[in-house]
Parts: sequence; structure tokens; C-alpha cells
Amino acid sequence: MSPSPLFELPEPVLKSALVDLDPTLFLLIGIFLLLYVFLRFALFRPILRLLDERQARIEGTRKVAQELRERAEEAAREYEALLKEAQAKGAELKVSLRQEGQRLERQLVDEVRRETEAQLSAGKAELRAEAERAAAQVQREVAALSREAAARLLGRPVGPGEGRRTLS
Repeated sequence: MSPSPLFELPEPVLKSALVDLDPTLFLLIGIFLLLYVFLRFALFRPILRLLDERQARIEGTRKVAQELRERAEEAAREYEALLKEAQAKGAELKVSLRQEGQRLERQLVDEVRRETEAQLSAGKAELRAEAERAAAQVQREVAALSREAAARLLGRPVGPGEGRRTLS
């Protein structure tokens, strides 16, 4: 198949070189190189420097965050250890205080028991003394009443020695 007439190029154009080496090509290459050098120093280098700085800051921040995380974990471990130690000491103190309280309670109960026994003994002694006084008082009153009863029965006064005689 042959190409259509619309796309046919004249023969000299078909035989000519694809790239002509004329002075405009060198001018374009020069402009390209100047633009490349200008853009490299004016645009690409500052942008690359900013990107490198940003990456360095990100890495630095990550490193600081990791260090802070490690310090926080260490502080948490220390806190847990101190908390366990404080709980153990608290439990020991609680047991110690409970034992001390029980010892004081026994001591107080013993002291109160001794005081109560002393008061009870003193009360019993006082009660015996009172009973003996009451018995002596009753004896005196019995003697006086019996003399009075004898005097009424006999119709005469009876002396203190007369009531003690026995009939034989």
C-alpha cells in the first residue's frame, strides 16, 4: 500500500538529514546548559538542602521521641518498683502496728484485770470487816434486847452479868 497523497513529502525533504547542525542548535544547547546551571544553583540545590534539613530534623525528633519514650518506660518501671516496695513496707507496718496494738491491748487488759482484782479484794475485805462490825453490832443489840426482854418478863431490871448465867 502506498501512502496517501496528503502525507507525501517532497523528495528533497525525505532525503535530508533528521537534524541539521546549524548554529541555532549550539545556541539551544548553550541556553539549555546555562538554564541547567542556573536552576541547579538557584532552585534545585536550595530545595534539596531544605529537604535534607527537614529529613535531619525528622530523624532528630524521632531520636528524641525514642529517648523520651525509653526514659518514660524506665521511670514507669522505677515507679512500679517503688510502689511495690511501699506496698510491702505498708503491709509490714500494718502487721507491726496490729501486733503492737494487740500487745498494748493485752497489757491494758492485764492491768485492768489486776486493778479489778485488787479492787475486788479490797471490796471483799471491806465487806468482811463490815459484816464483822454488823455481827458485833447485832451481838450487842441481841444482848441489850435479851436483857430488856428478860427485864420485862421478870418485871425487874436485869444486870449485864445476869443474862449469862445458866440454869443448872
